[in-house]
Amino acid sequence: MDRISELPDFIVHHILSFFQTSPADLVRMSVLSKTWFHLTASFPVLYFNIHNFTSRERFFKYVEYTTSRFCNQNLAAHRLKLITSIRDPTELDMVDRCLGLLLRNGVNELVIRITDSSNVTKSPSAFAVQNCPLLQVFNIHICPRFKSFFLRGHQNLQKILISYDTRVERIDIEAPNLSSICITSFDETAGAAEMNLALCKKLKSVIYIGHRYPLPNLNGTDFLSNFPFVETFYLATMKNCNNIKFSSASLRSLVLHSDSDLEEIEFTAPNLDSFSYPCDYRALSSIMDESWPPLRDATHLKACMRCYPVRSIDAQWFQKLRRFLNKKNGFKVLNLYIQAIYSQNFMVLEKLKAVEAPPYELEHVELQLETHAEPLAHIAFVDAVLWCCRPRSLTFRSSSPLTDFQEQNDVVKFTYEKLLQQEEQGHTNIQIITPSSSFLMALSGEGKAISFIKEEGDDFES
Repeated sequence: MDRISELPDFIVHHILSFFQTSPADLVRMSVLSKTWFHLTASFPVLYFNIHNFTSRERFFKYVEYTTSRFCNQNLAAHRLKLITSIRDPTELDMVDRCLGLLLRNGVNELVIRITDSSNVTKSPSAFAVQNCPLLQVFNIHICPRFKSFFLRGHQNLQKILISYDTRVERIDIEAPNLSSICITSFDETAGAAEMNLALCKKLKSVIYIGHRYPLPNLNGTDFLSNFPFVETFYLATMKNCNNIKFSSASLRSLVLHSDSDLEEIEFTAPNLDSFSYPCDYRALSSIMDESWPPLRDATHLKACMRCYPVRSIDAQWFQKLRRFLNKKNGFKVLNLYIQAIYSQNFMVLEKLKAVEAPPYELEHVELQLETHAEPLAHIAFVDAVLWCCRPRSLTFRSSSPLTDFQEQNDVVKFTYEKLLQQEEQGHTNIQIITPSSSFLMALSGEGKAISFIKEEGDDFES
């Protein structure tokens, strides 16, 4: 009995999806049964990769033949992925013709990687994809020679990813139901492209990654005010940005990845849940990684600021942090991750004691210090943070565990006393919570933490 032929079509298509990168594998699978041979011909995932072929001629013949066969069956593609380079106008015309035919039939997800067209002397300067009512996801890498990008007539398009490593002058998108857009520019010399997203009123997630700040038409206040539903805004630039401003009533998550100074950042976002401030572009992959430290502890579901300064910090940096917190942004939780190698980085923080400023009140502070310096660095770090803010609870982590009994005792004792000094004596107690049975073991292993919680009452002795 031919049980393989009795499998439902969607299960067969799922099995075939594991062989989509190789046309030869699909042909081999089709001989398993007559039904599979028919389903292979109607497989709704098209993958055209020139690197899987021994010659350019064979690749383009395969693209043309597969497109013709697919369209003659009047089939819609679930996913179409095209990876190729263009050497002459004939290849460009053929790719344009095949894409047009497939898009008219219908494509749900479109991925295009045209890596090079430098040898095409008469290639058009604009790349346009128009009128595909089924298109929901579009991912494109724009190669040299294409100076403009137009995407129009896509009523159901929800997600766009655009990347380019050459100068792109204009990006024009008309997608009324678009909810997410990510634009990545690898060009170090050119400024950001002029963008027209006026008809994308339902945007919820905006990501821009580039070497330069996307001015003038993507500055924070003017840009976000056009999109009343934006909840996530991720801006990563390598160049220093001056006077970055954001204003949005719907914004819930803001990530600023730049060398910009804290004093140059200002935003009005009454519903903001999280603000991440990485200070180095190289940390981008870590921030996007799901293994990165969690945004907030589950017990502190309040507006949170996460800060990752990778440069040397000094007293002035903490003063700027204090002034930033005071801009009425409404933060209740501060996660501060600091990397340091030498305790000298923290010795200059003694200058803070000469500056009289009330600490900013927070519900919780999460501190993580990555240093191999002596415990004086840990103590100076805690001292500077508690000069800056007055938390109701504090959790201290260290990637370099303190193994010496006296080192542990000094850090814990200093933190305890410093927190107690912030409160009215006789009315506050500090509860110490650790994952181990004794707080003396709290910082003895990597990944361990120790928490300090302030408790109010009238019966505590001073």
